[in-house]
Amino acid sequence: MTGTDSQATIRTLPAGLLPVALPFVCSALLWAFVLTGSGTGMSVWAMTRLSLPPAQQVAGLVEDWTASYALQMILMWWTMMLAMMFLPIGLNEFNRFRRSTVLASLVFLCGYSFVWLLFAIAAAGLQWGLEKTALLHPFMMWSVSPNLSAALLAGAGVYQLTGLKSRTRSACRLSRLSLHSALVFGKNCVLSTGPLMLLFFVGGAMNLVWMAGLTLIVLAERCLEDCRLFDLSLSALLVGTSIWCVYP
Repeated sequence: MTGTDSQATIRTLPAGLLPVALPFVCSALLWAFVLTGSGTGMSVWAMTRLSLPPAQQVAGLVEDWTASYALQMILMWWTMMLAMMFLPIGLNEFNRFRRSTVLASLVFLCGYSFVWLLFAIAAAGLQWGLEKTALLHPFMMWSVSPNLSAALLAGAGVYQLTGLKSRTRSACRLSRLSLHSALVFGKNCVLSTGPLMLLFFVGGAMNLVWMAGLTLIVLAERCLEDCRLFDLSLSALLVGTSIWCVYP
C-alpha cells in the first residue's frame, strides 16, 4: 500500500464507522440523560428497587399537571424508550448501518424517534389518567393498585403469545435505511413491545432495574432466531407474577 492509499484509508475510515456508531452513541447519550432524571429533577436511584412497589393509598397526593410538567413527562418517556431501543437496533442491524451513509442513518433514527414520540405522548396521557384516578403514585410513578399491576402483567404475558406480537416482531427487520422504513419499523416496534413498556407503570417509570430488564428482553427478542420457548417462558413469568400481585 502506498502512502497515498494509506492517507485515503485514514480519511474514509471515520466516515465509514460513523453510521455504525450513531445508534450506539445516541443510546449512550440518552442513557446518560436518563440517569440524571430525564430533565424531571427526580433521582432515578431513589426510584429504583428490585421488588415490586408497595400498594399504598395516595388519594391525598393527587395533583393537577401543569403544561410544563406534562412536557417533562413526555420527554421522560421518549428518552427512556429511545435509550432502550437504540441499542438493540444498533446490534441487530449492524451490517445495515455499516453499508449506509451518515445522512441515511440520521434520517432513519429521526423517523424512528418520531414514532416513539407518539408513544411517549400516549404513555404520558395514560400516566395522567392513572394518577387522576389514584391508581398511580404521582411521585414514584408506580402502580398502587394490585389489580392494575396484575392486569398490566397478565396483559403483557398473554400478548406475548398472540399472532400480532409474532407478526410485528418478525416485521422488525430492515431492508434499507430511509424515512419510510423508519416509520414502518417504528410502528412495528411499538406494536411489538408496547405492552411490555407499559409495565413501567407496575415497577416505576424511572426504575433502572425495570429499564435494564426490559432492554434485555427486547435485545433477546431481536437476536433469537426462534422465540417460541422464550415467549412461553416470559408469558408464564408475567402471568404468574400477576397472580402473585393479587394473591401474594
